[in-house]
Amino acid sequence: MDPRELSPRQKMMLVTLPEIHFSIKLKQINMTLLYKKFEAPE
Repeated sequence: MDPRELSPRQKMMLVTLPEIHFSIKLKQINMTLLYKKFEAPE
């Protein structure tokens, strides 16, 4: 796929997709940490 053939909107999608994926990953990690904290109080 040639980047020059992409519309500006498609270019934006290519840039934001990894960021969205990354933020979802962070949320999952945070939820896991919270869950563990509540499950096993020290």
